Amino acid sequence: MSKKLEETHIQFKGESTPARAKLGFVKLGQVTLEFIEPDHNPSIWRDYLDTHGEGFHPIAFKVEGLEDFK
Repeated sequence: MSKKLEETHIQFKGESTPARAKLGFVKLGQVTLEFIEPDHNPSIWRDYLDTHGEGFHPIAFKVEGLEDFK
């Protein structure tokens, strides 16, 4: 497996941060699981993990045809 590193230009609480995270995706039929492992730098991922511990973060649903209800 090859590693893909991308430079980020993100801020956390108004300050630049060198935060990075490892991402993994698993597709199970119509469900896609996304795994996020943040590094030690300040980020929304690190903040959530430090505050709440491991577990499910956001759960999102893709709804086909939603734009028809605007």
